[in-house]
Amino acid sequence: MTFIKAYKYLFYRTYIWQLRMFGRRNNPEFLGILANSLCVFFNLLTLLAGFQIITGHTFRTEKLFAIVGMLLLLGFNYIFFLHNGKMRLILAEFAGETENQKKRGGILCWAYVIGTYLAFLVSVLILSPGVN
Repeated sequence: MTFIKAYKYLFYRTYIWQLRMFGRRNNPEFLGILANSLCVFFNLLTLLAGFQIITGHTFRTEKLFAIVGMLLLLGFNYIFFLHNGKMRLILAEFAGETENQKKRGGILCWAYVIGTYLAFLVSVLILSPGVN
């Protein structure tokens, strides 16, 4: 599976899960792009923290830059997943999954999401004063 297809699949699984759990009332489209955006955002923060751990160089990031970065990610994901009806194509691409494919894909998505947050948490703990 290519990176782009995996990224689309994470959106698809998040969208379908939200749709089944809460229906259309909680805007599963937005929650799908929000989930992808948060994962990418935390991956980038983890890479930045890893660089800081390896080099010892301290970065100071203003909250405004983090907010603007997250908004840019949301905008990119909106264009990538929703703009001009792209979501219908993504739903059609994965609609024919077998039960085994759904199960395997679900496990991989959960592993990615949990791994993303665990890696971020570990990097923050390593950088925290008094933990070393």
